[in-house]
Amino acid sequence: MVKWLIICGINLILGTVDGMLTYLNTSDLSMESNPLISCLGMGWKALFISNFIVLGLCILTGYYSFVKYRTAVLNAKNLRQYISLILYNRPDKFVWFLYRMPKNPKPFFAILGYVLGYTLILGRAVVIFEWTLVSLKADLTGYYRLVGLFPLGRIDLVLVFAASLYLIMAWFINEYKKSKRYYEHFIAKGL
Repeated sequence: MVKWLIICGINLILGTVDGMLTYLNTSDLSMESNPLISCLGMGWKALFISNFIVLGLCILTGYYSFVKYRTAVLNAKNLRQYISLILYNRPDKFVWFLYRMPKNPKPFFAILGYVLGYTLILGRAVVIFEWTLVSLKADLTGYYRLVGLFPLGRIDLVLVFAASLYLIMAWFINEYKKSKRYYEHFIAKGL
């Protein structure tokens, strides 16, 4: 519960700071990179609502992930089998993980909350860093050259995507270790 509250608090603070820096640096939203603004031409109301929805999703899925979700204790021989069992109730369907929606939605929402909570912090931190550089009127020539190497010039999205892949695997590894430990304890007690 404490971890969930800390993650939600950090996301709320970072979202507020991002909004304030956005307002200070581009009150007309001409430099905003959110697709609702840059592509669809929507205004502050859309920006506020979208940030509110993302924060709400982070809070709800994070609550499920960090507070409500309980580790599925399974007799799996390895991590691949555990992933297959937890998502598809079959020990031999690991490859489905790459292209099929899980049959069991509980771990899916737990992963979503776990990944969203942490990656939202990362993404906001990058954006706040960029807005801070703009606020300080720093020479951004080298930074823009670096950012230009990334798709759509969005280093934050690339970092969030990479972190998401890492966090998904970290979640599975952690859950597998807990499941194995609980299962061995269960067998040792002879229950």
